[in-house]
Amino acid sequence: MKHMKYCSKCGAELADEAIVCVKCGCPVTSSYELEKKQKKQKQKSLFSTAAILNIIAFAISMLFYSMLFFTAKNPAEEVDADFTITVESASTGYYGLTLEQLTGILSVVWPVLSITILVLGFIAIKKNSKLCTYIYLCVSYLLLFALFLINPRMIDLVICGLGLFIFSPTILQTIAGINIIKAINKHVE
Repeated sequence: MKHMKYCSKCGAELADEAIVCVKCGCPVTSSYELEKKQKKQKQKSLFSTAAILNIIAFAISMLFYSMLFFTAKNPAEEVDADFTITVESASTGYYGLTLEQLTGILSVVWPVLSITILVLGFIAIKKNSKLCTYIYLCVSYLLLFALFLINPRMIDLVICGLGLFIFSPTILQTIAGINIIKAINKHVE
């Protein structure tokens, strides 16, 4: 069955090879071309949103990293004249390592994984690759898991409210990953 083309402005019937409407002079675009253009715009929008979320997640992760490691104070810090916070210093912490050693490991693992996640997000966008997207999501969850595995006391930060910072990069990266997959699916359609 042959589909008839009509002018989108005046409704006049058009020849199949028409580039402009003979009645009003409006440029002619087929519904297929228009639909293809809309899908391309939607895909570009999803990729842009994913890239922005990826950058924001990285920035929040690095902000939390700097707050945790570069603004740390003495474990026994006097808060008030009548109240002093003290932290027991165990000779061995988790996995037979001291808390200082675990913190040292975390201070290296965190930025390396954060940068890896950022790069993987952009590779997934650039390559239109679902596999890269799934790896991106897995590594983002790995960072969160590593935080709690290396120092189970991180749960205390979650309880006191700083947990929003701990989970927010992973939540943003999950949303970014979903957008990347949606955009790739738009490309496939």
